[in-house]
Amino acid sequence: MPDAPSPPVGLQSRPVRSATTLRIGWLLIAITLYIGVYVALSASGGYGIASSGRLRYGGGLSMSDLQVWQPRFCRWHGRTQIDGSWTFSANPPGVFFAPLILMDRSFVHPTVNLFDQRPQ
Repeated sequence: MPDAPSPPVGLQSRPVRSATTLRIGWLLIAITLYIGVYVALSASGGYGIASSGRLRYGGGLSMSDLQVWQPRFCRWHGRTQIDGSWTFSANPPGVFFAPLILMDRSFVHPTVNLFDQRPQ
């Protein structure tokens, strides 16, 4: 029986990538896209007013006492409730990008306390 013909030059088969290598590649693409979209939203964002829940009017309503960074279309804000427990309010993009919003507020766009009496 004759040997099988070899493929023409330039059409040799490529090495097969493992499933793990492909998953890692897709994961890196997804993370890059996630961060890239957030950077674009953050570049067109701005500061907004929010309440921390620590300053309250006599009837128990919380006072807007913070200036927080909000990327465009993203709203995420954590606060203290009247009973002392912690909660947050957000829209769907804010929940999706919450880890990056929190890092952004920690390192790039700090939250400003409007009633803080300490010198800046």
